[in-house]
Amino acid sequence: MRKIISFIIGIAIMLSPAFVLSSPVSVENDSHEILLDVLDILPLPREEAEDSEEISLDEIWTKAAFALWDIGIIAGYSQSPAEQLDRPVARAGMAALVSRFYGAPPLSSNNIYIIEIHDLNDEERLAEFERVKNQFNLEYINIVWQSDIHPGMYGVDVVGDRSVFADVERTHWAIGILHYVYDKGIITGDGDGNFRPNDDITEREAVTMVVRALGYSEQAQSLGGFPYGYIQIAEELGLFEHTTMDIAAERRESLRGNVIMLLYNAIQYQAEFE
Repeated sequence: MRKIISFIIGIAIMLSPAFVLSSPVSVENDSHEILLDVLDILPLPREEAEDSEEISLDEIWTKAAFALWDIGIIAGYSQSPAEQLDRPVARAGMAALVSRFYGAPPLSSNNIYIIEIHDLNDEERLAEFERVKNQFNLEYINIVWQSDIHPGMYGVDVVGDRSVFADVERTHWAIGILHYVYDKGIITGDGDGNFRPNDDITEREAVTMVVRALGYSEQAQSLGGFPYGYIQIAEELGLFEHTTMDIAAERRESLRGNVIMLLYNAIQYQAEFE
């Protein structure tokens, strides 16, 4: 599998200009600091475990799942966060995972959208509210709550006649999440104004979302964009460690275990810069 990935990345590198990765974007998420302790408790060796008879890939995925569960990136599993690691992940579900990785607070309602306003005066704050109002065609801005933990973060009731995607109803469980990650540039839709929230996310799409969340969208675009610009950066960052991804396949669905490892490796990469 690594030979396939390396071959594809090699082609992308030959066809792309040289680049140097900068440090990842600073994500305001205290849970990432907590994960540094979890990494010490549940270490996942980057290379050795793949050939080890003592640690199976399934065990690695399970440890990573519990690590992400402990810090709130995985949510909603009453029994175990390591359930169904061999099942595909829906696009809306992937957006939810990435939103928590990026630092979004839990959304208390389907229709809650998060606005972040930091170091702005009253005039600039009103201008930002107006921008969001126009972007999502809201009837009005209704501030539901203001975060005490994250000053400048507001929860806004999404009261409008449409969502940002034509195929996502305002009653969809993930509408607030989708608005949040869309506004952050992490998702863009399918080019036809839709998001297809219930479709299984492909491996290439999952990689793209994580790379964008890390703040490398511009670098990826300079390397050719979707998919190989994002794949090249993901390889450089070590995001494919302990995955079974076959990025040569255009429409291959991403298993939950692979998604978990993408996010775990992304946080491990960020930790190296702290």
